[in-house]
Formats: sequence, C-alpha cells, structure tokens
Amino acid sequence: MSDDHIIETRETPAWQLPAIVGWTIRGRRLWFGWNASSKLILTHSRRQRSSRRRSKRLQQDVSALKDRLAQDEKGHTDLQGD
Repeated sequence: MSDDHIIETRETPAWQLPAIVGWTIRGRRLWFGWNASSKLILTHSRRQRSSRRRSKRLQQDVSALKDRLAQDEKGHTDLQGD
C-alpha cells in the first residue's frame, strides 16, 4: 500500500473580495440614503403640522381682533349718537 495523499487546494477567485467590498459599500450607501430620506420625510411632516397649528392660531387671533374691532366701532358709533 502506498501513502499517496491527495491534497486539494482551492483559491478564491480574485474578483470575490472586491465584489464583497463593493456590495458592502453599496449596501451602506442604500441604508444611509434610506435613513436620511426617512428623517427628511418625518421632519417635513412635523413642519407641516406645526405650520397648520400656527395658521389656525393666527386665524383665531385675527377673528378675535375683528370681533373686538367691531365691538369698538359699535361703541364709538353709540357714543357719537349720544
């Protein structure tokens, strides 16, 4: 009997490491892009809600001032009539 040993060696192809690195970088870019996009959408919706609240408050203030002006004008007219 002979002691023949078969040694099989496998080398990884030269393109594998750059491909893995490239896909990793692309994946991270996609994640960062998605993350930034999500934050932008969230910020935009918060600003819209805040703007709507401010607009509503402003309309209420203007309405209250109009009512007050109407009362003052009525009082002024009543005083002139006397």
